[in-house]
Amino acid sequence: GWHTCGGERGPGVALLLSMARLFAAGGLPGVSEVVLFGNSGHEIGSLGAEHTLAVSAQRMGLNPDNVAVWVSLGASIAVFEDFDEATGEGSGFHISSSGYSDEALGYLVAGPLVDAGYAPYLCSDETSCGGELSAIIEEGYRAFGWWGTFSRFHTAADDATSTSPSLLANVAEALAGSLRAVGQSAPSALHQHPQ
Repeated sequence: GWHTCGGERGPGVALLLSMARLFAAGGLPGVSEVVLFGNSGHEIGSLGAEHTLAVSAQRMGLNPDNVAVWVSLGASIAVFEDFDEATGEGSGFHISSSGYSDEALGYLVAGPLVDAGYAPYLCSDETSCGGELSAIIEEGYRAFGWWGTFSRFHTAADDATSTSPSLLANVAEALAGSLRAVGQSAPSALHQHPQ
């Protein structure tokens, strides 16, 4: 990212750590194993995501047949919609884009995402996904996630005031609900890949 990326990348990092803590505490029933990746290099051709998919995942033996779901915590997940010009204080909740790889997965994850204010959709040739999520889906993984921009995106103003604990809590609840739904579904539902 550019500058300090308080809203562009900060929420994704915070949510990754939050889900790691939740998993470690047993808060994701049915989820028995988690692999966490943190990528860099998005602004230089998604170099980090490409390396993760081509090298790191391969070294770990990960492939679309043994990964139940891949979650992409892309840009601008939990940021304010508006900012007061005089004070810089944020308000409202900016709805970034969200999508999923196939209908069966969408059935599992959409409810909590919609409850949080998102409008997730099926990523397809007609409605493509953005960010690293598109590369993950192109590799054949079942995946869902977020991507987007907002008014402070790629500016020096994108600092810690672009988000807040309450915004992060809203998205963390939606993410955890989606992961619980995936973890509690039948294994066969997890391994139905898009046709």
